[in-house]
Amino acid sequence: MEKKLFIVCPFSCIETFLKSRFGDDTYFITSPGAALPYNEFDYMSEIKEFVIRERIQTIYIVNDTACRFIHAIITRNKLFGLPSEKVMEELYIEHFFNEFKDQPVRHQKHKLAEINIRRQLKEITNSFISEIYPYESQLTIKGLITSKQNKSLQEIRIENNKISYEL
Repeated sequence: MEKKLFIVCPFSCIETFLKSRFGDDTYFITSPGAALPYNEFDYMSEIKEFVIRERIQTIYIVNDTACRFIHAIITRNKLFGLPSEKVMEELYIEHFFNEFKDQPVRHQKHKLAEINIRRQLKEITNSFISEIYPYESQLTIKGLITSKQNKSLQEIRIENNKISYEL
């Protein structure tokens, strides 16, 4: 059975929902906004070791549309000052005129989740390529936008999301 690792926001409380959809061979790492600290070498090394040791085949970066950080950014509520909030806020500002201006809040939440996931997918792909190669010949990295409220999932892929190494 394929083992999956989900990187989720601890405040979204979506682990049970994901287990019901993906089964018991699932593991979870929580990080606010599902944004890992890619610049923290020791932390990332532990995650990479876990992926190798547990023979994880698929990693999912997950954002729920009800994420409190996404909601606060879009509705311009007070933020908590976490680094992941700052990143999402910068993404919101950067893409405001093309993606968010004059759009319904529901659409904005979905779009910000998507943009954040795409950014995280690039970060984790870049972080994992150099160190996992000798141990894992294939690792799929995907994004997942969830709406626990609507019981829906939307998978997001990046180009060449299948990381295959050939000698």
